[in-house]
Amino acid sequence: MSWASNFEDFKRPATTLNAVGGRPSGRGRIPIGGGRRGGAGGPSAGGIGVQLQLQGDGRDVQMIAELSPAMSVSKIIGVIIAKGQPRHFMSKKDSSSERYVFTFTLRDSPTDFINVTCWGSEQHITELVSQYHIGQVVQLDHVDIQTKANDGSDEKFKPWTPSAYQLSLNETRGSMIPYTSWNVNDYLRLLQVPAKASNDFYTISDIVTNGPALNGEIISILGVVRQVGQVKQMNGKSGQHLQKCDVTLFDDTSSAFTLVLWDDELISLAQSWIPKENIIFAADVRVSYNDWKKTMLATAIAKTILTINPDTAEAHNLYHYSQSVDLNSDDFDMAAGDKDPTVSLAEITTVYRLEQLKDPHLMQNTQNNTVCGIVYAFVSMFDIDNSPSSVISIRCSRCHCRIAKNSECCSNQNCPPSLPSGSFQPLDFIKFYDIRVALTDETGTLSGCFLAGEAAENMIGCSVEEFVSLNDAKRTELKWNFLLERCKVYVKVSSLQGQEKRLPSIRILHCEVANIKEAVDSFMH
Repeated sequence: MSWASNFEDFKRPATTLNAVGGRPSGRGRIPIGGGRRGGAGGPSAGGIGVQLQLQGDGRDVQMIAELSPAMSVSKIIGVIIAKGQPRHFMSKKDSSSERYVFTFTLRDSPTDFINVTCWGSEQHITELVSQYHIGQVVQLDHVDIQTKANDGSDEKFKPWTPSAYQLSLNETRGSMIPYTSWNVNDYLRLLQVPAKASNDFYTISDIVTNGPALNGEIISILGVVRQVGQVKQMNGKSGQHLQKCDVTLFDDTSSAFTLVLWDDELISLAQSWIPKENIIFAADVRVSYNDWKKTMLATAIAKTILTINPDTAEAHNLYHYSQSVDLNSDDFDMAAGDKDPTVSLAEITTVYRLEQLKDPHLMQNTQNNTVCGIVYAFVSMFDIDNSPSSVISIRCSRCHCRIAKNSECCSNQNCPPSLPSGSFQPLDFIKFYDIRVALTDETGTLSGCFLAGEAAENMIGCSVEEFVSLNDAKRTELKWNFLLERCKVYVKVSSLQGQEKRLPSIRILHCEVANIKEAVDSFMH
């Protein structure tokens, strides 16, 4: 079922089957003003625009909501929404033997899901792990019901579930098989129901802004896939083989935010994600400050449940927004003064001449038609002492699209309205640096280099609001701090898919007056 095709259906009056509403939304969270979208606790009023008929195939099927420790369970059917890594440890009964185990989370209704722990031999657990994956519907036979501990210890390294119980599936007594009966599609539709209330998430800008307060916290995020990075192979501290994949998300408040995946199952799942087309509700990820990249990021942990293209009002609104932006546009990257979190200056070491940046073959065999590098060049044009309107532009605060000067409304037809249709909406805009810079070295001149956001503020030394209040003499003074100076310039060079032969877009990520010795050494080499 195509999620995008449901967009028109979603506009119809909803017959709502809400996501989990029993969990207090403030649990384990720092109360930060405006931090989390939505109100307290319950599901979004938008709900889930699906109707489900989940009664198994009528043959002694137990629903998760009906479980109790006293009953004998013959059959449970559900879809796998999360899956843990297999583990092994020494048996308490026989110190010479090892026990193997892995855990997954099973859902059989919009409001009910439960953790299942499988026990068995190495061969049995290995076969289960390789055969069953997130998104598959399975039938469990002869499982044991266990009451969860009241202190939450049972879910310290497992996803939170609304059930008071957990299931145990032993190799010698129980079994798990694929379920393929007439109503299997109804179970598959549960994959679009978030594991948390649909409005219980933080926006990316709130995570970045409130970084110190959120550092180390477990929260939820709703974002659009911008880029799925390459899978990196590495060894852990104890020598075990690990995989890592960085996924870049964006939303209507920020152009990029990194979600780190270490789990093999989630990494495999991410390989099918499409930029701008897949919305991710990441429930219970850990956010932290990365000292290397100097920014906040999120990491999927054992408690994390990812919902792909959730069928909720919030997700549909975000999808609507994502279709209105151009990911290759400098305007979008620098929306609301963002720096580019997909790029770390510390990782940029390759030095280029300006003529190399003009070479159409530069983009061949590069990821996302993008190259980052350093150039040592003179700033030959830096006209910031004209009218402030020549170096400052405005964009819509809702869709981040550029607004024409002297315009009184956003021209983007897909701009999400903040008020009901037909209501008067005063223009709400954001000012941002929009500067064109020319660079010159011994190989030529490159005009029209784009300077904006944090890079512009660092170079000029003041915010947009402060710059507007400066007189002409002060702006001229700031200009001559860089004009005709040889500078060390970090640049990001990009071109649109299929337009590699055209002159690429050059964005300045950072600019500083160059150390003379460093510049000379670069020229000699």
